Amino acid sequence: MNLNKKIVCSFCHAYLDNKLRDQKKYPALVTLERSNLKKYSYVFPRNLNDFKENKHLIKGDSLPKKYQDFKKLPRFGFTGLTQSNNYIFAGSWNGVYMLSKKNLELKTILSNRLTADLHGIYYYKKKIYSTLAFKDTLVITDLNGKIENFYTITEDLKVKKNDYNILKTDWRFVTKQRRGPTGIFHFNHIRVENNNVFLTSRNLGTIIKFNLISKKINLISMGHMKTSLIHDGKKRFDKLFFTSVDGKIIIVDTKKKISRQEKIIKKKIEYKNFNNSHAVDYFIIGKANLKRIPKWCRGVEVLNRNKIVTTVDGVYGASFFSIVIFDIKKNIKISEYKFRTKKLNNYKSLKYVSGFDLITY
Repeated sequence: MNLNKKIVCSFCHAYLDNKLRDQKKYPALVTLERSNLKKYSYVFPRNLNDFKENKHLIKGDSLPKKYQDFKKLPRFGFTGLTQSNNYIFAGSWNGVYMLSKKNLELKTILSNRLTADLHGIYYYKKKIYSTLAFKDTLVITDLNGKIENFYTITEDLKVKKNDYNILKTDWRFVTKQRRGPTGIFHFNHIRVENNNVFLTSRNLGTIIKFNLISKKINLISMGHMKTSLIHDGKKRFDKLFFTSVDGKIIIVDTKKKISRQEKIIKKKIEYKNFNNSHAVDYFIIGKANLKRIPKWCRGVEVLNRNKIVTTVDGVYGASFFSIVIFDIKKNIKISEYKFRTKKLNNYKSLKYVSGFDLITY
């Protein structure tokens, strides 16, 4: 397939022996352009010396006076991606990397004590929106790395603004406590429209809408017909496209609230006292189109009304992850590009190399 856009794919990886290497940079991005894959590597500060050596790149909080090295190293690489007119912003474990669109050169790392275990991130009106997954907290940062405000969403859907207790810990240097989702909600994808922030919750399988002015929380439910673990997403053509890690693209029609059953039986419901969720369709990735069952699925970008790109596979012990373009109308795979772990240094010590997010420009 001849692509008229550059596809940028973030990926992250971890090592079995949990050791820092003698390499200054670690791979974190792949670009796909004219059917060619190209990888890019960057510095990833992990300890006090790393931060001191790269202080010319880092904007945000100074280092804590009381400091401990990680007992267990977090993953390397990039997670969520977002973009402005001139820059790509890429999330890492403890920083947001500002990269030139022209050549993907690193300009600045934005890092503060609430920059930790980043998942989705979003650029909007010269601000970066991210979450502190450990504490179910939305964080708004300026382009100098300064925390402007942060909002913690509680289990009973109330909001605490700028909770001082959270600031007592420099979360950049806290090891992930366990594998799997953290926090009550495990926020992943972020989208901002005007004064509303939309957060996907993997644990609830729904969207949390947070109004920054009224501080009101709304749950936007979806009419799931299958088990789903929502992660990354995009809004295009009045539809929301989300990934589920088990190999599904969840397509949400924001203009319709008609149940799946009503669609199937083509029957109007007589009584109007039923509240329906947003209508959901699924694009199932599997033997019918990929010719195999995917072991993982992350990241989605919408190329046009019928074509999407996502990443599959790349979990523990895998020898590759793939960037795959599908025609969701015809249910076919258009093209697949494999990024093999042998392209990385110390590949025999890798625990996994997994695609994470996708953007195009």
